[in-house]
Amino acid sequence: MAVMSAFNQPRPPQVRFFMQPRENKAASDLAGHKVMKDVPSVAVAQLGSKDWSEFSWEVWIAQIEIDSRHRPHDMLPQWVEDFKKRYEKWRAGEELTVNGTAIKSVSFLLPSEIQNLTNIGVHSVEDAAAMNDECMRRFGFGGLKVKDKCANFLANRDAEKASYEVGRLKEKCEQQEIQLADERERIRQLETRLAGLEQMLEQQTAPRQGKR
Repeated sequence: MAVMSAFNQPRPPQVRFFMQPRENKAASDLAGHKVMKDVPSVAVAQLGSKDWSEFSWEVWIAQIEIDSRHRPHDMLPQWVEDFKKRYEKWRAGEELTVNGTAIKSVSFLLPSEIQNLTNIGVHSVEDAAAMNDECMRRFGFGGLKVKDKCANFLANRDAEKASYEVGRLKEKCEQQEIQLADERERIRQLETRLAGLEQMLEQQTAPRQGKR
């Protein structure tokens, strides 16, 4: 079951990528002794949990792709795509991005609060706003306050974003009205010119008809 945020939006599980040594059975059989190889692996835990499960990357990604098709409410398809992108970045040696707004990028959290969140594996404002009881217990004193601060930040940001989008939509409508008025004026001018040309043509042809 997916962890839900304060806005009733599911949050993805936490993941960590690492190389795990495992036996290469084919190579072991050829060599006559155990030969190890590094296998890309992933550790997975629900938000704020201290219990991590480890899988080989290939097994895990194949399973969650199936889950995203059969249980999309628990494993959103966009999560699967995000995990793939993060895995590719990890393999390329790039720094992994946070899924959401990084807690280190905001100014309303105190350094101690950021450190406490980091200690329990919470790295985004969205995850902090979705902390459950176990999460807040592990955070310690002030966990509920931090959760509320993060939820308020997201609510205000969403409200500002909605207001901005409404403003942009209004501005776009106003621009379209101006363009429509300009287009109507151009049509009126063309119609006036056309009427003038028709009148000139009638005046030019009238004498010729009289001479006949």
